[in-house]
Amino acid sequence: GSGDLGESIAYKIAEQLKNNCLIILHYNSNKTKAEQIAGDIKNKYGCKTDIINARFLKIQEDEQFVKFINKTKHVVTIEDGIRIGGLSSNIQNLILSNNLENIRLKTFGYPEKFIEHGTVEQLEKKYMLDKYAIAKNISNWLKNIEKD
Repeated sequence: GSGDLGESIAYKIAEQLKNNCLIILHYNSNKTKAEQIAGDIKNKYGCKTDIINARFLKIQEDEQFVKFINKTKHVVTIEDGIRIGGLSSNIQNLILSNNLENIRLKTFGYPEKFIEHGTVEQLEKKYMLDKYAIAKNISNWLKNIEKD
């Protein structure tokens, strides 16, 4: 049935990603969200997700981190602010300055525009930055790896 097809696709993705499929980079406030998303990805694809608090990472100076990205090939950033000039920009610069190839980067953060007032929950839901929207987005992204 269709469940078998879903399991088959998930298995192929996990095999392709060698069970070390993803790095999620975040700052302190997104730790719980990152852990919940990693759990969802593991349940769906059976692949390990490494969660790294970027607050303690000297991105441009860390050779081990460069090797880690190059091995894993799939990086996600989750930010509380806008993506431009933030964590995702630093990771993009790292990838370019180290000539890393075939790295897939998925970034989550607010758009560069006026953000109206509201609770964190309201704003995350509106801009699809809550854990459910991010997990679904990453899941679809991983499925599309098969098509590349």
